[in-house]
Amino acid sequence: MSSADNAPSPQSVTSQRFPTREVCGLIIFFWLALLPFSVNYLFFHPDERHYTDAGIIMCKTHDYLTPRDADGSPRLIKPILTYWIVVAGYQLFGITSAAARIPFLLLGGSCIGLGSLISHRIFGERRTTLITAAILAVNPLICMASLTAIPDIVQCFSLLLSAYGWIGLLRKGFSNVDAACAFVGAGLAIATKGTPGLLLLAYSLLFLWKNPWKRLDCRPLLTTKWVALGIGLALGWYLLAIATHGHFALQEFIGDQVHSRLTRKWWSPLIQLPATPILFVFLI
Repeated sequence: MSSADNAPSPQSVTSQRFPTREVCGLIIFFWLALLPFSVNYLFFHPDERHYTDAGIIMCKTHDYLTPRDADGSPRLIKPILTYWIVVAGYQLFGITSAAARIPFLLLGGSCIGLGSLISHRIFGERRTTLITAAILAVNPLICMASLTAIPDIVQCFSLLLSAYGWIGLLRKGFSNVDAACAFVGAGLAIATKGTPGLLLLAYSLLFLWKNPWKRLDCRPLLTTKWVALGIGLALGWYLLAIATHGHFALQEFIGDQVHSRLTRKWWSPLIQLPATPILFVFLI
């Protein structure tokens, strides 16, 4: 008998009540604990200036399709979603350094909530869900990404939203809510950092098609309205940028998303190999 036959079915997990109050309390604590660091520049990422400068220019010119550097030149190497989040902060709270960062802090807390929901959906246990929430709340990468106005925490939120939908489709079969989360999350991930957002989408579709418990026919899933919405979120700005700026936009996109990733030094991954045995020790 194969290991796939011995594997527990996802539907066999008995779900306990989701610890809503505890998780919400932890999220609020996360927000309050990091708020003083978010509203000042004790922590600063050099790339923040690209998004904050472009957001200020967008608010002044009302051109929300073309991110620009401080000198006014178009900056099309990164997708638009992070710029729009910065603009939303400016529109709600005024043009201040704190206003640019508050939306990212809110997204960081939302990542804790989504991660907890994913854990509960997989294991169905209160204890495991609370442990997941606690780990995410003190994770240094989550904390640092939540303090700066850069795409990292937006990408994290988008991928978690997509993963929540895919896991629901795996456990329960097709549902509109899970399909919406899966494809909208993937679309937002692509609208945040481009091609890396495709990886989870491709892997999830392949796994649903070939998973060891129950193979899911993906054809009905791919004909839903959520696929069209996800594609619109993912490609809409790119098409508008190419229509507006022509070859320059296409050249910037290919340079950032393709050329820069393929021309990195081939030996760079080898630097991380010495840490591999240590990782296996922790996993065991």
